[in-house]
Amino acid sequence: MEGTIQKDLIQSKNRWTGEVLGEVEVMGPEQVREVVEKSRKAQREWAKLSPHERAEELKKVIPALLNRKQKIVEILTKETGKPPLEALSGEIFTILESLEYAIYKGPALLEPKKISHRMMKILKTYAYYSPYGVVGLITPWNFPFFLSFGPAISALIAGNSVVIKPSEFTPLSVLEIVKVFEDAGMPENLVSVVTGYGETGEALIRSGVDKISFTGSVATGRKVASLCGELLIPVTMELGGKDPMIVLKDAPLERAVKGALWGGFCNSGQICASVERVYVEEPIYNHFLELLKEEAHHLRQKGENPYETELGPMNNDKQYEIVASQVEDALQKGAKALVGGKGEKPFFSPTILVNVTPEMRIYKEETFGPVVIVDKIKDVDEGIEKANNSPYGLTASIWTQDEERAFELANKLDFGFVFINDHLGASGAGEVSWGGFKESGFGKTRGPEGILEMAKLKYASEDITGASTAPYWFPYTQEKYERFSEVIDQIYGGGLLARLTGLLKLTWLLYRG
Repeated sequence: MEGTIQKDLIQSKNRWTGEVLGEVEVMGPEQVREVVEKSRKAQREWAKLSPHERAEELKKVIPALLNRKQKIVEILTKETGKPPLEALSGEIFTILESLEYAIYKGPALLEPKKISHRMMKILKTYAYYSPYGVVGLITPWNFPFFLSFGPAISALIAGNSVVIKPSEFTPLSVLEIVKVFEDAGMPENLVSVVTGYGETGEALIRSGVDKISFTGSVATGRKVASLCGELLIPVTMELGGKDPMIVLKDAPLERAVKGALWGGFCNSGQICASVERVYVEEPIYNHFLELLKEEAHHLRQKGENPYETELGPMNNDKQYEIVASQVEDALQKGAKALVGGKGEKPFFSPTILVNVTPEMRIYKEETFGPVVIVDKIKDVDEGIEKANNSPYGLTASIWTQDEERAFELANKLDFGFVFINDHLGASGAGEVSWGGFKESGFGKTRGPEGILEMAKLKYASEDITGASTAPYWFPYTQEKYERFSEVIDQIYGGGLLARLTGLLKLTWLLYRG
């Protein structure tokens, strides 16, 4: 059932049936360099356009994407194993949101900004944003279309070209991005794909690209970050999570139960932001568990009609084995499976675990599968402490009917995104960026910060005094030192009158030169 290698080809397979969907080449370093060089030529022309002109060009991508929508959903469903609705909502809708944001808001972000100086009024300064050049994107198999297309949009509006190295498990889904751009009549080689295994990703990093954006596991992320550090290539890291959900005693219970169910089992739990830990206040713990168990029993898996199925197959056998081994370890050490606890490859049953303790692997390790741990807490303080006690810091959620309190508690959680009575909803909005803390990575993708991550910030400044010299230039004298010392004391050490006097003296010194 795996994507397999035959000579220099990777077979992509339908995770539901095992049939071969297609084959792609395993590209070596020389081929990767050739792709990057073609991308660089395309980027030079693309960068000549203003951000507004780039936005106008990118508008053509929207109808092209809509025309291929159903084809892309079908490929995503087969290649990833996710139900069609998740492909449509999680990969197509979200990209259209990101596209529209970049088109209509991106140019203003990238316009030169005049700097208002507090003290140095003799200077006229502007901030400018310029493209890096060729941006390499190394992307995962769980949301191959969205997590490749999203950072590509940010890179493109900023004036870069992109070369994408997709996971070997989902190359066909990412190649659809190139087809969308071809259908839209976009410049050739502006968006390119190189296919292969980890060696191809390393070749991309070593090919001379100007920036890397990586999305994937912590283990691989460390290797990517290390190589980028060695080569001094700027890099953005979007890594894993072990995301907590804190359910307070005044939570909207029905919504919280359904939120835990979807947050934990969507895409068979193969989301870096899946709910993996649920902390429930003691007064409602038992009731919450009963409702969650009842709802979980209604989930449909292995259905003949993917449109009427909530959980599909795991994307690959390696990930299935990780999930199975973590669950088995927990059960052997005393955890209890209220629902599920086993599977039949490639399907792993939705699983609810209780009595999970720190010596179990699943307590701290990212599971990345359809498994939710439910734990009882005596109060919200214990919930916050347990939530933060993790090497990850991607997302968290708080469930309570006290809105004001919820936002106060959100500030105590050490996570890049905190949802209130929701899970992941706002993450699909074009206006917000994505990124976590600690081992969940650094830097941002998508949204305003994601766009600015793809641009180099530089300043240009002019001295407008017209003086022939400056008071801090050569030659140095005792008199210059004493005047500057006096001015510094007046501006930063005195009251309002002294500050004004010091500013006047500073202005006189600067203009006098």
